[in-house]
Amino acid sequence: MKKLLKLIRSPYPLLKYDLKMKLSTLFILATLLSMKASDTYGQFTKVTLDLNNVTIERLIDEVESKTDFEFVYKIKDVDLERKVSINTKEELITTILKQIFQNTETTYNLNGQRIYLIKRISQSVKSSALNSANVPILQSTITGTIMDSGGQALPGASIVEKGTTNGVTSDFDGNFLIVATSDNPILVISYIGFSSKEIKVDGETEIIIQLQESTAGLDEVIVVGYGSVKKNNLTYSVAKIEGDELSNRPISRLDGALQGQLAGVTVRQSNGTPGEAPSITIRGASSINAGSGPLYVIDGLPVSDSDIIGNLNTSAVESIEVLKDAAAAAIYGSRGAGGVVIVTTKKGVKGRTNISYSSYMGIQNTERTVEMLSGPEQRAAIKEAYEDVNGSGSFIDWDLPADENYNHLKDFFRTGQVQAHQISMSGGSDISTYFGGIDYFNQEGIVEGTGFERISSRFNSTFKLHEVLEIGASLEFGYSDKQETQSHGKGNALNHVLVHPAFLPLDLYRVNTFNPQRAAPYENPQYGLAVEGSRSLDRAEFIDDHDKRGQVLSNTYVKLNLANNLSLKSSFGIIYIASDRRKFNPGNRWDATQADRWTSTSFNWLSETILDYNKTLDKHNISMLVGYTSQKESRENSFIQGIGFPNGSIPTLNAAADYSAVDNYINEWGLVSYLARAIYSYDDRYLLTGSSRRDGSSRFGANSKWGTFSAFSLGWNLHNEKFFNVDAINKFKLRSSWGQTGNDQIGNYDQFGLLYSTTAVIDGESRGGFTIVSGQVENPNLKWEKNNSLDFGIDLGLFKNRIQFTVDYYKNITSDLLLNVPLPTISGFTQGRQNIGEVVNKGFDFELMTRNIQNNNFTWNTSFVININDNEVTKLNSPGAQILSGPWYATNNITRVGDAIGSLYLWEADGVYNDQAELDAHNVVYDSGTPRVGEIKIVDKNGDGRIDSDDRKVVGQPMAKYNFGLTNSFNYKNLDLRILVAGAGGNVIYNAAGREPGNFSFGRPQNKYKYFVDRWSPTNTDGKYPRVSYGGFPYSDGDAKETTLDLFDGDYWRIKNVTLGYTLNSELFKDFVKSVRIYASGENLFLKTKYKLGFNPEANGPEIGAASLINGAGMDYTSFPNARTFSLGINVNF
Repeated sequence: MKKLLKLIRSPYPLLKYDLKMKLSTLFILATLLSMKASDTYGQFTKVTLDLNNVTIERLIDEVESKTDFEFVYKIKDVDLERKVSINTKEELITTILKQIFQNTETTYNLNGQRIYLIKRISQSVKSSALNSANVPILQSTITGTIMDSGGQALPGASIVEKGTTNGVTSDFDGNFLIVATSDNPILVISYIGFSSKEIKVDGETEIIIQLQESTAGLDEVIVVGYGSVKKNNLTYSVAKIEGDELSNRPISRLDGALQGQLAGVTVRQSNGTPGEAPSITIRGASSINAGSGPLYVIDGLPVSDSDIIGNLNTSAVESIEVLKDAAAAAIYGSRGAGGVVIVTTKKGVKGRTNISYSSYMGIQNTERTVEMLSGPEQRAAIKEAYEDVNGSGSFIDWDLPADENYNHLKDFFRTGQVQAHQISMSGGSDISTYFGGIDYFNQEGIVEGTGFERISSRFNSTFKLHEVLEIGASLEFGYSDKQETQSHGKGNALNHVLVHPAFLPLDLYRVNTFNPQRAAPYENPQYGLAVEGSRSLDRAEFIDDHDKRGQVLSNTYVKLNLANNLSLKSSFGIIYIASDRRKFNPGNRWDATQADRWTSTSFNWLSETILDYNKTLDKHNISMLVGYTSQKESRENSFIQGIGFPNGSIPTLNAAADYSAVDNYINEWGLVSYLARAIYSYDDRYLLTGSSRRDGSSRFGANSKWGTFSAFSLGWNLHNEKFFNVDAINKFKLRSSWGQTGNDQIGNYDQFGLLYSTTAVIDGESRGGFTIVSGQVENPNLKWEKNNSLDFGIDLGLFKNRIQFTVDYYKNITSDLLLNVPLPTISGFTQGRQNIGEVVNKGFDFELMTRNIQNNNFTWNTSFVININDNEVTKLNSPGAQILSGPWYATNNITRVGDAIGSLYLWEADGVYNDQAELDAHNVVYDSGTPRVGEIKIVDKNGDGRIDSDDRKVVGQPMAKYNFGLTNSFNYKNLDLRILVAGAGGNVIYNAAGREPGNFSFGRPQNKYKYFVDRWSPTNTDGKYPRVSYGGFPYSDGDAKETTLDLFDGDYWRIKNVTLGYTLNSELFKDFVKSVRIYASGENLFLKTKYKLGFNPEANGPEIGAASLINGAGMDYTSFPNARTFSLGINVNF
């Protein structure tokens, strides 16, 4: 409704406290919020009017009924009875007002959601007269257009009257209208990526302003540790991605969405089980025994548990910055060696309440499958093997149709469903801001018995209680439920299904379908019973395995503005996590009843105080901070296993007949730190940054608890030099940095001498009871691994920033590696952990962004990122030392000087012995068994005439040497299309599931890959793969050597995501709907790889989650495939 100003009342119009305010209040836990209209609302709001010969008063009522605008005026200043006619369709309010009041005695001032109608007065009015009025009164109305040097409009440019807070922004066409309040106004115009400009109006009322493009994103702010820096002043290597680029994709975890998006950030999704955490490394693996993953910082809270990221509300993320070099990460000291990932969540902004809702639903199936032998092909191979063993050629055929054939993978995989819903509300006033959001995600796995469900909520708020006092708080609740079947390691469910005989029904021996009469024809004494696939299906369906996790993250702060440019901020944060995994097997024909339960609780608190100073003097700008932080975590883990339940309907542990395992432990760690940083710039040309942090950690020895980590970096903006005048180059920055960080990702008590209880043994015999023995030698000098990093970078912008690229060369040297060193026998220990060893990572990060086409209707932008990294061990615990490791049955990984960490270490296969002459000519003796014609020919690497462990060689590294991503974004009118391609290469994969390609052991007629059709036989002497055998491979004693026959290039690329969206015209909806966008999205749509046998070219080891770098790395035990997802979604803003 209209507001009639009464000068005898309050000198300022009162703000409305309406229903929206009340809802907002409830939404942020009953905190009183004062809200004020957004300054940009009026500049971008469009109105449709169809009025003929109506009064000004009627027109005002019509506008107020259709919008959130309020008209404020004095009755004597406005001719309300004047008749007007107007017909507009989606016209800017500024255009309508200009049309209605042009050449009249009334003018207007648009201030957020308020439209002040004012009597036009002369320029001679004095300031004292102005101050006596209680509304913004017009001295002069200035209209104009903001455009770039090429004549393209610049929407959203800032126009501010110098020396005042009076300002507006340009509309979609670059137009603006501002009411000046001074006699000789000067307008300051600014736009991101363009040089600011000051314009003296000199009595003009209409002006056209052209801005010159400068460096890209000069005013863009990059979040770094304990603050932020303008991109133009950044002197170290940081990568950034906006949260909105990740939130609409049908993925279960935020960290998985980073793949292919940031140069130098390697994301490897080694297992496709829903909710599975990816492995993330930044610029290569930097440690052998300590962790190489990054530190995560969520709104100031540092965490090393990647599952905390997995439970985050993805739609609440504002941006993600990755600190890649040590100069950037040194402010986090002993925890920054693996890089730092800073997650900033959304905050409220001053203005009207904004409500958004987004949702998508979709279906999922397997991204890839593999070919196995058909039923007839497998039967023929088994017969061939049996006849070879018998020699007589006799074969007892099964009483089965010769052509019986089943597609077990089709029966094993299913079509899963995925859905996500999110709602958020934000807003604020001069006093406070708020943001609140709730997110729900549910993914049904493509294998029965797998799935992931998450619900999370986040609330952020700030309150400015006084000019010198500000407080703020953030709070997040998260809950997840991960359901899984056996999906890791040798003998996982998929591996069992894969090798199930193709001529046997997959459900033949399942509990709920078993029929002795149906099974009888398949049970031949010569071949035994093959139940792998049936067992896996039963376990997937009947074993109840849920890992439930709840987390609370909270951080509050108090900020005091002590003086101009000086502030003190103190914060206190907590992280509480409780997890409860329960697994119950009700028993079947091959498993006894069993219940397992793992519980864990952790409480982590962080206290920080930061003093911040920022000052600009002429061309000098300096920003400094000093701070103190302390942090402590307490964790308790328990495990109990019960067996022998009376039946499969009672899963509680108190019903178990016996407890086969019970474990419980508590541990703690603490950290105290002092930190400082200074950033200096002169004339936006010369840049210098220095930082230092001193950490004291409970994890290290008494003599080495404290460490200092420092960094220095330089930058030179050549484009700001007077002598640099190259039209084609508008941004040219040189950067260099050095820094040192540490790695504290080790056990909490590795520095102590530890004692363990065990069964008492006297004279080699167990005497019963328990005794205490030494289990770990003390090392008071144990300290953190140190990472020294050197980085040289170039930032370049060409052709008015249509082409922008950044290239970095880096060399990271990680020293003082924690390794086990042999100890003298007299010490009573075989080995102890010491700081010795060194690893080097060096390579390039490259980022390219281009604006290929950009006009009023169509835009096409491209982004390409790539990292090329070389990983090399340069020092171990002694000259010639090597670390042999691998899974439980073999040592297939080696770490030694000159090679990458965990390199694959195999025998080299040189085909097969095609005939007896070739076998005789090889003239070597195998350390076990005697080869036959048609079996694998292994290279005698050292030429000693023997094939033994000394003939193994390094055949490649498990970590990709390069990772890349290519994104193309297209916009045509209301349509938008985004295509993301990601890939990696330079690594190898050993297919451990196929390590015995020709062996059909008695009682287990396991199926083989399709390639085994091309095997050696008396009728196919040129076959590529070895002959069949029965009972062992290679050679009759069953010695299974891991050879390059099952080694493949790990190179791949995939169409990671395609999203097509359409924004509906707002006129289709009621006034309360601001925008609606519908979209279709596809994830993992196409895969091209040289790895022919596996489901997933990112597979990386048999262990649960991301594999150890030295235990089974680069090995595939039939890793679960990633899901291919198709979804439809909608975004609505109110």
